[in-house]
Amino acid sequence: MIHVICLYLVDPQNAHTFISFLRDGLWCESVPQLYPGLIGTDLLRNSARPDIFLSIEFWTSEEAYRTARYSPATSALASLLKNLGVTRVDLGAFSFPPRDNTKDIEIRRA
Repeated sequence: MIHVICLYLVDPQNAHTFISFLRDGLWCESVPQLYPGLIGTDLLRNSARPDIFLSIEFWTSEEAYRTARYSPATSALASLLKNLGVTRVDLGAFSFPPRDNTKDIEIRRA
């Protein structure tokens, strides 16, 4: 499983529409059919800056995410968001590093 993280800057006048789009609207209705590799999406809102949102998508694999990311349907959904005054910054796909049970993990600062 991988986690895909996106940062959204939303026009304050369209924040309610943006939330509805991702939680209850077209995104939620169409995504399960379009992208069976998507497990779910969490949408977080910044408490100090209510125009900033963070989404965390959970995908079955990086391949499933990449296929969806570059599909025509994703481009159409991205255009809808852009029309709402939404700027999206894709921070990319993240996964947990493999565990090494034989030795302790040491974090070093440069």
